[in-house]
Amino acid sequence: MQFVFQIQSSVLRSGKPLCQCDNCTDWDIFDHSKASTYCELLHGYPTTQKSNIEPPMHQTMNKQHLVLHRLSFEWLLRGVQLAEMEVRLGNWSKQQCNACIRSIGLNKAISETMYGISK
Repeated sequence: MQFVFQIQSSVLRSGKPLCQCDNCTDWDIFDHSKASTYCELLHGYPTTQKSNIEPPMHQTMNKQHLVLHRLSFEWLLRGVQLAEMEVRLGNWSKQQCNACIRSIGLNKAISETMYGISK
């Protein structure tokens, strides 16, 4: 959970409310009427989970596709906590970690940093 604390402290130092983060893509599918309601799984998306951390809503490991979801800091944080714990437990590879983090809308640089800290 060290990476989660680094994100929280950097957001707090920035002076912005916890609901804002400069590292996420912050897209909102609900503002676009012609947007698709689901998307294909990213290559390498994890299919197993050892930890008891509940995945973010619509991000379970047994999905055939990803259902789009409105971003919130809490939702993103849950996804990062899950990925970090699965890496620490040795359950997810770097590719699986990247796919999970990217599927919640965070960039690859965050995934790379988190994987390095968690491994």
